[in-house]
Amino acid sequence: MSSSTRILTSISILSSLALLVHLLTSCAPYIEPLVYRCLLPRSLTPQDTHTRFPLLDRLTCALAAFYTDAHASPLGLLSLQLILNVFVSTVFLAHVEGSRRGAAWTLLACTPLAGFICTAVGGIGVYVPLMLVPLLIHHKATIESSPRANAVPLPRVYALLVALVINVAIQILAFVYPHDASFLGRAVAGQVLYSHLAWFLYTPLTVVFEKAILALVLTEQQQDLRARQVLLRVFYLLAGLNAGVHVASVLAFWHSGTSTRQVAQVFGYQFRAEHAEAASAYYLLWDMVGAAWGSLLWIVADAGSWWAAVLILALAPVVSPVAAMMVYAARREDRFLERFSTRRYDGKAKLQ
Repeated sequence: MSSSTRILTSISILSSLALLVHLLTSCAPYIEPLVYRCLLPRSLTPQDTHTRFPLLDRLTCALAAFYTDAHASPLGLLSLQLILNVFVSTVFLAHVEGSRRGAAWTLLACTPLAGFICTAVGGIGVYVPLMLVPLLIHHKATIESSPRANAVPLPRVYALLVALVINVAIQILAFVYPHDASFLGRAVAGQVLYSHLAWFLYTPLTVVFEKAILALVLTEQQQDLRARQVLLRVFYLLAGLNAGVHVASVLAFWHSGTSTRQVAQVFGYQFRAEHAEAASAYYLLWDMVGAAWGSLLWIVADAGSWWAAVLILALAPVVSPVAAMMVYAARREDRFLERFSTRRYDGKAKLQ
């Protein structure tokens, strides 16, 4: 690892820890009651118990209350809609990167499960710069060592695609199905938990698709080519969906009549202490900033140039930071596809 990548990794980790400390201290009057209600032993009420797994019930209790409060204000609703898009796309990217052959038996392959813990204690804005970006930087040379190393097996791609469709369907249901605020909170909490626990869905699905693909009599090279083409289209599709939701959400917020003064109040500590919806909106805003900052650092480290990051940064306000990140992920996958087509296909990944 070069000195520049070490510096970027250190900046990423330190900035995520600084963000976590800031969020926990600036929103302490809001977070502490949630901790007493949901996370302490024997604190759950029957209304907050939905499964036979205490850990899931505690996280669902805290997340549902948090997202319900965010839904109560236009700024909170805007932040909630945008952060969910960040969440779905970023977790999908983590699943893809952890599924590459060159990432097998590395910490990068564990990011879906590790991200579950990290998101539970801080949010996607902490998870991306603290864990995902450093691991992507650390394993960059291994993954790019050969076409086979940066390939994702075709059965895993199809399994990830099914998990992604279910995730998006849950998000659409949460906002479209007739509901009250508490239903939205529970649905969103369920989506957040499902996103990380989808490992338990797409892993067995991979086995199912492996058996189905055997009947197609495709060589490994043909499977890898098809897998790359599918991923390329999915990344571009996610970029388009995120851009559309971003524009629609911003326009809806613009027409909600929320004044600049009301937005500025959210940044006041005392106001957040007295208004739960302001504290949750503030938390989500900074969560988005952390995720965008982490993705920017990853693009700089992966592209090896600030120019790529500048172009993505210019796109971010128009199409949203996560849409810009998906565009870069698609361009990166296209680069892998070109190398796959022009270089001799190695039989083994050159793992370091």
